[in-house]
Amino acid sequence: MAELKEIVDSLKDYLQEVSFQSHQVVFKDGDDSREMYFITEGNVHIVKSIAGKGNKILAVLGADDIFGEGALLTDKPRGASAQALTATKAYKLTYDSFQKLLLDEPSKVAEMLIEIIQIVNGRLQYVNSELITLYDVMRILSNSPDDIGMVAHDIIEKFIEVSAAQEGVILLHNVATEREDVLATSDNSTADFVTQVMGGVSEKAEDFMQNSSIRYDNGEEKVLWIPVRSLEGKYLGVVVLNHEDGSFADTDVKLAVAITEQLGTVVERHYSKESDKERVRLKQQIVSGL
Repeated sequence: MAELKEIVDSLKDYLQEVSFQSHQVVFKDGDDSREMYFITEGNVHIVKSIAGKGNKILAVLGADDIFGEGALLTDKPRGASAQALTATKAYKLTYDSFQKLLLDEPSKVAEMLIEIIQIVNGRLQYVNSELITLYDVMRILSNSPDDIGMVAHDIIEKFIEVSAAQEGVILLHNVATEREDVLATSDNSTADFVTQVMGGVSEKAEDFMQNSSIRYDNGEEKVLWIPVRSLEGKYLGVVVLNHEDGSFADTDVKLAVAITEQLGTVVERHYSKESDKERVRLKQQIVSGL
């Protein structure tokens, strides 16, 4: 059976080569466009906006992956948005070209559809694994809701367990000092790694604060930076993971982002409780001074 790359090579007469800049939106949830894309270079994430819960990343895709196939094969609007995370190149198959392909090369269409089914099946299997991991994360978050340090440590260890990361650190943004403070490190984190993180976190934090659409930064390949955000997208801190043996797989990135999103709700709740305590303390001071 032909692999996706071979299929794409055989269909180039029907495809259009396209490119997208970093953070460029390819299509939006609800759009009526019906193109399908074959990624050759770069990364794209598929995002669904959920009322009251912000954006949920459904998939992080890379080279030799596909997206937009649902709209091509049905007459339904887009069910999610697609956005390039980095400079991205792809081949686009329009609906009209697909119809022509059906008439001209039905056997190639059959091969393509079989490959699409296999890709979608693989994604479903991954989703099952992700759900199990996120269930474990929810248990961690609920077991010690008031001990943010313990929660952060258990979460960073979960990152190490389920991804290719070999060490990690979680930092929270200190509003008073405008700096990032270490909240937790993995058990095997080295002093060199923590020093490296502290040396580069200010620049990353500024980027994350200025652009709430940034879901992660993997530009250094071996180091993955994921902003911790509130439901409204406010920057609260950052998770940093290190993978000395190479770059992170797209599935690792997606799962790490999903876990960090859950962590963000706990951090936001922690800040809210601390603010409530401070208000009570100030009120008591005022009352005692009367």
